[in-house]
Amino acid sequence: MIIPPVYGTVESILVPPGWYLITAKTVVIGTVTATLVQCQLTRSGSVTALDQSEVTLVNPVNETTVALHAATQVTTTGGEHVVLSCQAVYPGMASSLYPQLNAIQVGSILQPAP
Repeated sequence: MIIPPVYGTVESILVPPGWYLITAKTVVIGTVTATLVQCQLTRSGSVTALDQSEVTLVNPVNETTVALHAATQVTTTGGEHVVLSCQAVYPGMASSLYPQLNAIQVGSILQPAP
């Protein structure tokens, strides 16, 4: 898939209520010239990123893997979509290959004490 110049969906998964560890990855490849690619994990209805990453592809055939991780609680009765989205920042172009998005349900998430 061609990565658009504004955030576009690369992969999406519907997650039922509960606590989850979310992992996502995709291979990004430059197609024209040097390109900054930004990716993020979000929940449907939220503009706050669960995680985000960016890479610079320095030549047209340069490729790398972008990996994102998050822990989150879904409370909406019908569940929510977790979305992996990316954008290719001008002047270059990029493509996304082999996207993966996984949600592993866990009992709860505990934060360590300071």
